[in-house]
Amino acid sequence: MRTLLQAFGLVIVLTAFGCGDSGVTEGPVPFKPTDTKQFEAMKNQMIGNMKSKDYLKKPSAAAPAAPAAPAEAPK
Repeated sequence: MRTLLQAFGLVIVLTAFGCGDSGVTEGPVPFKPTDTKQFEAMKNQMIGNMKSKDYLKKPSAAAPAAPAAPAEAPK
């Protein structure tokens, strides 16, 4: 019975606070650009690879690829 009351209380709380409809915004909506600063380093690396044509070079056998990071232990 107690579990049923807790579940009912949870439904009431989620209905009251989690499902508020903000409605449709009428009229023109201003443009919100996406922040792309997090991709600058990757972009610069790709530009450097294209300029030096590193993508055409085969990896040397003397320098093996970096080993994969070990998986985290289960908690």
